[in-house]
Formats: sequence, structure tokens, C-alpha cells
Amino acid sequence: GSAPIHLGSLRIAILTGAASSEPVAASQRAGDGVSDDIGVQLEPRVLGCTAAAATSPAMLPLLLCLSLTVAASASKLTFEKTRRCPTAAASPLPHRLASKLQCAAACSRLPTCNAFHFDITTRLCYHGDACSQLEQWTDGDCDSYKYTDVLCGDCGERLQALFYKFSRSGLKNEVNPRLFCLKARAVGIDEDGAHFKGHSGSYLRTETPGFWKFFQFGAEYSVFVRARHQFDSGYKYYHNFDQCGSIFGSSFIQNDGYIYNVVKMNRLSDSRGSEASRLFSAAPSTLPTDGFYGQLSAGFVFNGTGHQNYYLNGTFTSIARVVTDPIAYSPSVFDCLTLGQSTVDAKCLNGTMYCYGLSTKALSLSEFLQLEQLCNQ
Repeated sequence: GSAPIHLGSLRIAILTGAASSEPVAASQRAGDGVSDDIGVQLEPRVLGCTAAAATSPAMLPLLLCLSLTVAASASKLTFEKTRRCPTAAASPLPHRLASKLQCAAACSRLPTCNAFHFDITTRLCYHGDACSQLEQWTDGDCDSYKYTDVLCGDCGERLQALFYKFSRSGLKNEVNPRLFCLKARAVGIDEDGAHFKGHSGSYLRTETPGFWKFFQFGAEYSVFVRARHQFDSGYKYYHNFDQCGSIFGSSFIQNDGYIYNVVKMNRLSDSRGSEASRLFSAAPSTLPTDGFYGQLSAGFVFNGTGHQNYYLNGTFTSIARVVTDPIAYSPSVFDCLTLGQSTVDAKCLNGTMYCYGLSTKALSLSEFLQLEQLCNQ
């Protein structure tokens, strides 16, 4: 219930890989009743930028180097108290620690750590991994702490909310590996990308609570995908935002050589929704439809009230805005992102996805080209 308190004096010496902390004021010490939440302020550092992104100034305005997990200026991580207990899948550190602040510091140094629990009796520190394919936490009578920057406060500066390059980072979200790591179901991940098997049991998924804010009526966003798959006369789904397996909020689809996006939006004025859809590719011959495998880079720009542009294989085309009549729906239809899946096997992706990204702004042609360049590296 109480607002998180960032302990600005707790700084992690992550440049050397060693955990250390400066003295903490008495009013901020654990157990003094100041707050049930823990804030950790990280020293500035650059984490593993790709050589191309680090040396190319033109890449920085778009992504500020997608491989940064901590901004170049001082960054704060916030962990909120929760009544959850670690399961056997939550790994404890091999050495014992003195306090939960040390446990928080250790978690902060691990790029995919999204939760921790400090056992006062055993002094063991348990870490949750955003990319674990196992259930690491269960309801119980434990004081644990969960990473709470659900919509990552610096997404507006980085512009990207999500970016996956499967050949390089596997299932990790390169914008912030603590958030939105994908879970794979019958999808192979290797140095070539993510390989989908073309049936409803083969997909990638992550929970995206709060993403309805990105799709509010009046909000801008853009989506990018690069894939190689079988093109035929039927649908192939690139993404679905949905109610975690049921009612959809947005679908990005290829069908009959055309590309569609269908999205539901809340209207700010009356809380009702609108549904907007648009046929993107104006030329059926642009994409094959005869069962052959082909490769494409595709994307679109939504400018707040309707579709503005679509991107296809290096070209940018303006399109007329389309917004249909209001409909009623719940914001929870954006609670999960699923890649490559439909409820019908014939509509599932059968092939390889190389990259997928979601930006919280209307991207330009040059920015789409930068994404494609990042994906090709």
C-alpha cells in the first residue's frame, strides 16, 4: 500500500561485479518501519551494447542501444513487498547473506532477476528469473519482493517497450530483461531465430499487465516483425494481444498476400472501445501466396486514432485511417502477448521469426530501417 522508497544511498558496485553498499541512514535501515518496499539505485553503467549500436550515432536516437539494461544515467530499481514464497525452482545463492538489502543488491546485479526472498533463519537469498520456464513463486506466508516497474519508466526515452532478437538474446526482452521474457511452447530457439511448428500448441507468450495504456485511444505505437514462413491463401498470425488465451485486443496477421492489423482501443471520453482494422499491402503480388517459403520485414504505425503507415521490406506507405463504431470491451484484452499462434492450426505461424518489437511512438521510415539493420546483424 505505501509508496516505494528508493534508498538512494544503497549503490551497487556493478562495474567490478562485486556487491557492496555505502552506509545506509538509520531511518532507512531494514526493520525500522519506514517502508515495506525496497529501492535500489544503480551506479551508471552500459551493459553489453552491440558493437554496431555503440559505434553508430544514428542508431542511438531510436533505441539508445537496445542492449542497455541500465540507463547511462543513474537508474533506480523498485521492489515491492508481496506475500509469496519461493518454490524449488527459485534458486538460492550459494553463499549466505546478512540482510535483505544485500539480497536486493545481489538481485539488482542479475539482469533477469525480477523477484527475491531473504530467509532470515537460514540467511539464504532466493532469486526469481524473468526467463524461467518454471513456476518459481507460490502464495504463502513469506515476505518476498517483486520488481514493480511494470511499464518500465524509461520506455518513453528508449521508445521501445519490447524488442526480441531471438538469435542473440533468446527469449529475453532486450529493452529490459527483467520484464516480459517470453515462455516457449514447442518453439525451437537457436542461432537462426525462433522456429514455429505451425500448430496451436507452438507459440511464444508473455504476460503484459497494464499494456492497455499503450493502446488507449489517442496513443501512438508501432510494431515491427521480421520472419520467414510459408505463404499461402490462409491466415498466418504474427502476434495477438489477448486476455491470456481468450478475447483478443489486437492481432497482426498475414492473409492472401496482404497484411492486416486489428486493434481495440478504449475511448478516453466514454470508456467505450473502438475497433480499427486496415489492409496494409496494396499489391497481392508483393507477397507469395502459393505455398512457398518467403522472408519479409513488416510493420505498421498507429497514430492515436487510426493506422498511419505500413512498412514492408524497406518501403513505407501511407494509409487512410480507419476507426469503426464503438464497442464494449475490457482493458484485460491486452494482458498477454502471444507470438505465432491462432486457435486454428492452419492459421499458426509455420516458419522462423527473427525479431519482434513494439514501440510506444509513431516510428519513421528511418527508424524501421534501423530496426531491420539491428535484426540483420
